[in-house]
Amino acid sequence: MDVAGYVSSLAVVFAVNIVAGYWRAHARERGRRLEWFLAVHAPVPLVALLRRLVGVGFQASDAALLAGFVAAYFSGQRVGGSLYRRMRSRLPGEPSRFLLRDVARLWLSS
Repeated sequence: MDVAGYVSSLAVVFAVNIVAGYWRAHARERGRRLEWFLAVHAPVPLVALLRRLVGVGFQASDAALLAGFVAAYFSGQRVGGSLYRRMRSRLPGEPSRFLLRDVARLWLSS
Protein backbone atom coordinates (compact mmCIF):
# COMPACT_ATOMS: atom_id res chain seq x y z
CA MET A 1 0.00 0.00 0.00
CA ASP A 2 1.06 3.55 -0.74
CA VAL A 3 1.57 5.27 2.63
CA ALA A 4 1.72 8.77 1.13
CA GLY A 5 -1.58 8.17 -0.68
CA TYR A 6 -3.17 6.89 2.52
CA VAL A 7 -2.04 9.88 4.59
CA SER A 8 -3.09 12.39 1.93
CA SER A 9 -6.49 10.67 1.65
CA LEU A 10 -6.93 11.02 5.40
CA ALA A 11 -6.03 14.71 5.14
CA VAL A 12 -8.61 15.25 2.38
CA VAL A 13 -11.29 13.42 4.38
CA PHE A 14 -10.48 15.51 7.45
CA ALA A 15 -10.52 18.82 5.52
CA VAL A 16 -13.78 18.08 3.70
CA ASN A 17 -15.44 17.14 6.96
CA ILE A 18 -14.32 20.35 8.67
CA VAL A 19 -16.36 22.25 6.08
CA ALA A 20 -19.26 19.78 6.37
CA GLY A 21 -19.15 19.93 10.18
CA TYR A 22 -19.35 23.71 10.05
CA TRP A 23 -22.41 23.42 7.80
CA ARG A 24 -23.88 20.73 10.11
CA ALA A 25 -23.55 22.97 13.17
CA HIS A 26 -25.31 25.81 11.34
CA ALA A 27 -28.15 23.53 10.25
CA ARG A 28 -28.53 22.04 13.72
CA GLU A 29 -28.75 25.46 15.33
CA ARG A 30 -31.43 26.49 12.84
CA GLY A 31 -33.43 23.26 13.16
CA ARG A 32 -33.09 22.32 9.49
CA ARG A 33 -33.19 18.53 9.56
CA LEU A 34 -32.74 17.86 5.84
CA GLU A 35 -29.80 20.25 5.65
CA TRP A 36 -28.26 18.60 8.73
CA PHE A 37 -28.72 15.16 7.15
CA LEU A 38 -27.01 16.31 3.96
CA ALA A 39 -24.13 17.93 5.87
CA VAL A 40 -23.47 14.67 7.70
CA HIS A 41 -23.91 12.28 4.77
CA ALA A 42 -22.74 14.23 1.70
CA PRO A 43 -19.01 13.52 2.32
CA VAL A 44 -19.57 9.74 2.61
CA PRO A 45 -19.23 8.96 -1.14
CA LEU A 46 -15.92 10.87 -1.25
CA VAL A 47 -14.65 8.92 1.76
CA ALA A 48 -15.68 5.63 0.13
CA LEU A 49 -14.01 6.60 -3.15
CA LEU A 50 -10.75 7.61 -1.49
CA ARG A 51 -10.77 4.46 0.62
CA ARG A 52 -11.16 2.32 -2.50
CA LEU A 53 -8.50 4.25 -4.44
CA VAL A 54 -6.00 3.70 -1.64
CA GLY A 55 -6.92 0.02 -1.45
CA VAL A 56 -8.43 -0.16 2.01
CA GLY A 57 -11.14 -2.78 2.14
CA PHE A 58 -13.28 -4.35 4.82
CA GLN A 59 -10.95 -7.27 5.56
CA ALA A 60 -9.73 -7.85 9.10
CA SER A 61 -6.20 -6.96 8.00
CA ASP A 62 -7.41 -3.47 6.97
CA ALA A 63 -9.27 -2.73 10.22
CA ALA A 64 -6.69 -0.26 11.56
CA LEU A 65 -6.53 1.54 8.21
CA LEU A 66 -10.31 1.73 7.99
CA ALA A 67 -10.38 3.10 11.54
CA GLY A 68 -8.14 5.92 10.31
CA PHE A 69 -10.79 6.95 7.77
CA VAL A 70 -13.54 6.79 10.37
CA ALA A 71 -11.47 8.85 12.82
CA ALA A 72 -10.66 11.46 10.16
CA TYR A 73 -14.36 11.68 9.24
CA PHE A 74 -15.67 12.21 12.75
CA SER A 75 -12.84 14.41 13.97
CA GLY A 76 -13.31 16.68 10.93
CA GLN A 77 -17.01 16.96 11.75
CA ARG A 78 -16.17 17.76 15.36
CA VAL A 79 -13.58 20.41 14.48
CA GLY A 80 -16.00 22.03 12.02
CA GLY A 81 -18.70 22.26 14.68
CA SER A 82 -16.22 23.77 17.12
CA LEU A 83 -15.17 26.35 14.53
CA TYR A 84 -18.81 27.30 14.01
CA ARG A 85 -19.33 27.88 17.73
CA ARG A 86 -16.14 29.93 17.88
CA MET A 87 -17.17 32.01 14.84
CA ARG A 88 -20.59 32.63 16.40
CA SER A 89 -18.91 34.37 19.32
CA ARG A 90 -16.35 36.31 17.25
CA LEU A 91 -18.16 37.43 14.10
CA PRO A 92 -20.08 40.67 13.95
CA GLY A 93 -23.55 39.40 13.19
CA GLU A 94 -24.71 35.87 12.54
CA PRO A 95 -22.39 33.27 10.94
CA SER A 96 -23.42 31.73 7.64
CA ARG A 97 -23.28 28.07 6.70
CA PHE A 98 -20.11 28.61 4.66
CA LEU A 99 -16.84 28.41 6.57
CA LEU A 100 -14.69 30.22 4.00
CA ARG A 101 -17.13 33.12 3.77
CA ASP A 102 -17.10 33.53 7.54
CA VAL A 103 -13.31 33.33 7.70
CA ALA A 104 -13.13 36.12 5.10
CA ARG A 105 -15.68 38.19 7.05
CA LEU A 106 -13.69 37.74 10.24
CA TRP A 107 -10.44 38.66 8.48
CA LEU A 108 -11.96 41.75 6.85
CA SER A 109 -13.59 42.95 10.07
CA SER A 110 -10.34 43.02 12.01
